[in-house]
Amino acid sequence: MSAFSDSNIVWTKILSKPRAPTTEADTQLAISQQRLIIDNALSNAIITLVSAALITAYFGQSIPFWIVAAWLVVMVGFSIASFSVWRRFRNAPQPKRVSGRFVAKAEQVSAVIGLCWGILVFAIEGADEEAITFFILLCAGKAAAFSSMSGQVPRVTARFTFACILPVLVASVISGHPHAFFMIALGIAFYVMLQRGAIGSFIQLQKVLKEQIKAERAQEDLRNAIESINDAFAIYDADGSVDLSNSRHREWFPSGRMDDPDGDGREKRLPNGRWVLQSINTRPAGGWVSVHTDISSLKSRERELVSAHREAEEASAAKGRFLSTMSHELRTPLNIINGFSKLMTRDSNVPLSDATVREYGDSIHQAGEHLLTVINDIIEYSKTGSDTYVYNPQPVAPRDLLASAITLAVGFNRLSSLEGVTVSVSPALGEVVVDELAIRRVLINLITNAFRF
Repeated sequence: MSAFSDSNIVWTKILSKPRAPTTEADTQLAISQQRLIIDNALSNAIITLVSAALITAYFGQSIPFWIVAAWLVVMVGFSIASFSVWRRFRNAPQPKRVSGRFVAKAEQVSAVIGLCWGILVFAIEGADEEAITFFILLCAGKAAAFSSMSGQVPRVTARFTFACILPVLVASVISGHPHAFFMIALGIAFYVMLQRGAIGSFIQLQKVLKEQIKAERAQEDLRNAIESINDAFAIYDADGSVDLSNSRHREWFPSGRMDDPDGDGREKRLPNGRWVLQSINTRPAGGWVSVHTDISSLKSRERELVSAHREAEEASAAKGRFLSTMSHELRTPLNIINGFSKLMTRDSNVPLSDATVREYGDSIHQAGEHLLTVINDIIEYSKTGSDTYVYNPQPVAPRDLLASAITLAVGFNRLSSLEGVTVSVSPALGEVVVDELAIRRVLINLITNAFRF
């Protein structure tokens, strides 16, 4: 137990020096006590004025005028001061920290006002027994009312009731009242019961504030926890309004609302281009809890994998087409070369005439030229697809270059003659400086396409 709580709970220490709050719980207790005193200031002012009016009306004739006047001035001054405190602080914001001086002043004022109430008993000694009994009951009622309103501030209650009841008990002893002993015993018991009730109210307030602080800390821990996660987290009520969210959710969903609370496990793209995986869980009391996980990097890798897969399929298809084409383009001229050359060897038993040999030689030459063209195509393609193609410019005669390209294109397309093909080169066109291999391939492709289409 802290020194602040100890000085409030142990009623035997009511005359000790007040302790300043040191812990968060003590600070909340002191703030609540200060708020209670301010809230009750107006009620205390009204009750004091009414009670003072009753005392003045009832005992005005039996007490000297100057005593009644002085006492009444004190009561009115206390009422005005209480009203001023209430008016000044009633709308003031809740303080974050308090020093305890406000409550300490309230303790001092309550002791003075309580003493002013009780000490008036000495001024009515000459009154009859009925009047004294009425005054004692009035003091007891005043103490009970004050204790009821300020019960959560035991030190203030203790000072007022002690200062109010003690003069009455002392006066009964001095006057030799026949029931003095019973009055003292009753007064002490009355004081103890009032103080025990005030301490009970204080302990109850202490428990409530401890639970409140515990709940606030738990809520703060929850906020810190959801703020630290990398996902967008939010708790929605039944109307779709956000009860609690982290900064990432507020950044991704500026409107604070979701149009599809039933889309659990669904991927969605936000207006800012981010891809998220949505997870929704309903709350038993209504509403739902949403968690959105950023999967933008996964979607990016997925697109890369799809693109890579597509490129691999295209490369595989191109490889198949290349192998299919090359197997035909390479096998056909090689078969011609091997077949005719075998017939022209010494081991062949087939008699060949000079015209047949020339024919076979021409076929072998055309097949070789075709094979050379295919190989050049492969070499040129590999150079074009790399970053190491070497440009080799040299002066070339356009007529010779064109004639060579046409001859190769004719052999490639297996044409029997050049009938219908007209070639003309302007005499003004001299030599050109080009890469002969590259330009011949361009011309072959153009002429081949012309022959085909």
